[in-house]
Amino acid sequence: MKIQAATTPILSRAYKAPTRPQTGPAPKDGFTASALPSLMARIPQLAAKLPAHQQVVAAQLEGLLQQALSDPAAEAEMLKLLATLNATGQLKPVLHQVAQQASQSGTLPPMPDAKRDALVNQLAGMIDAEFQAHGMTPATQGQVYQNWEQLAAENLSKVRNSQIPPRGPGQLSAFTEAAFVSEMEALQGAKFQSGNRITPLIDGPASFARRNQLIEDAKTSIHMMSWAFYDDETGWETARKLAEKKAQGLEVQVVVDGQVAANPGHNETLDFLQKQGVEVVRWRSTDRPYDGQHRKVLIVDGNQAVAGGLNVGNVYSHQGEGPKWRDTDVLIEGTAVGECEKLFAQIFGKGQSCQTAPVGSARSAVVNHIPGPKGDAHILLATLKAIQGASETIDIENAYVISTPDLRQSLLDALDRGVRVRVLTNSAESVDEPIVSAPILGSLPDLIQAGAEVYLKKGDTLHSKFMVVDGMYSSVGSYNLHPRSHRYEGEMTINTIDTQTAGQLTAAFENDIQQANRVESSDQIQIPKNTLTLLAARYFFDQL
Repeated sequence: MKIQAATTPILSRAYKAPTRPQTGPAPKDGFTASALPSLMARIPQLAAKLPAHQQVVAAQLEGLLQQALSDPAAEAEMLKLLATLNATGQLKPVLHQVAQQASQSGTLPPMPDAKRDALVNQLAGMIDAEFQAHGMTPATQGQVYQNWEQLAAENLSKVRNSQIPPRGPGQLSAFTEAAFVSEMEALQGAKFQSGNRITPLIDGPASFARRNQLIEDAKTSIHMMSWAFYDDETGWETARKLAEKKAQGLEVQVVVDGQVAANPGHNETLDFLQKQGVEVVRWRSTDRPYDGQHRKVLIVDGNQAVAGGLNVGNVYSHQGEGPKWRDTDVLIEGTAVGECEKLFAQIFGKGQSCQTAPVGSARSAVVNHIPGPKGDAHILLATLKAIQGASETIDIENAYVISTPDLRQSLLDALDRGVRVRVLTNSAESVDEPIVSAPILGSLPDLIQAGAEVYLKKGDTLHSKFMVVDGMYSSVGSYNLHPRSHRYEGEMTINTIDTQTAGQLTAAFENDIQQANRVESSDQIQIPKNTLTLLAARYFFDQL
């Protein structure tokens, strides 16, 4: 059986941008390779030379786009034109003209004008985000961009600087060593605190049953962070429960991603909550407009929390007749709840942290990730460190497994020393956004050839994000194993050293792979190489 990646035109992407397929180290970044040092100084002159008619500019851009991948001079001209359009406020009008021409020629699938306009605006934002990241806008001129090869070298150097050498089968897991745990705490920016009970909530019905009960039983406060709050049955049910608690006099505060909340289908419930007196923060970064708030946690009365991958919507809860995504949360009781409250207060912008009483024997850390040059690599470093600490097994269940050079090398190193590595991710058929199937599939052949067991989801989308190492360490949260989570998203994970928690997640993983397709050979995978996937790989890797 050949596993073929689905493709779709770049302007029909819904949220995330595509990335490169790879079977080795990532190729050189297009923006970096073609950056023009004097571009900012030349923008006024370049803008003055632009053809006055948008149709002419659009045709010029389309022509350069077709040549860019094979002609370095055309690529430089294309980037120069895009950067000039972007800096002078003409990018959106020209892209709208390109999209209109593509619709008329049939190269863009038929769609309502409003949807096409929204997608064009999104693409313009993606391009602007990349130019900003590479220091190629007036506001970011001079900003230094680190490509993934540079980042990977730094990350691997930090992870490998250890008192505990990597181990293989028959040896104790590095997680049994206090020195290793201390090293990991330094990398993840959070201590493992004892006195916790972490209970996996496998899939939407289990998580929302617990969420609803916690909200109904709340006595003093309800604090919620989510990437999205949907205007569907689940969103309205949750909104009404929160409004009722607010009417009873509880403190009810909600944080969502402001970019998502600006879209249709994600704001009526939020408007309702605000009218009922609930404090709602539509989070946006003040200096990085494309950064997102992707963390998910519900904290009730400061003593119990639910965190993981689920947003407030039907595809997560499994209400309604639509798709039912596979996802994972955990119920947190004990000292880690106080750390969740501290993180919530930080993102919400006010409030006080609290201390919670010990419950259970699990050691847990609440790990936060802030993207950007002034941010951190806490979750990525913790992931790489956990892989290095494995001596027996690594099980990864993640919606988007896209190999950055450091993740790829860490997994290959583990396989080389005899660790059993199993990976479950989305297939071309199950993934929610078809364009990402190419980079997912492109990340798998090297792992398969090195001996990893790879499984691809059947049916509806896999949205779950967890990892289990040596039956004693687990990480559950919002962090996808793709570049966007590192470059652009605020994320959180609950990292736990506890055999009971790890065992429950392993059981869930075993059940999930039994319902998935095993990829026995890399020859089964066909990675499409066309203009779309190559352009996406070269220019939008960070935005997957």
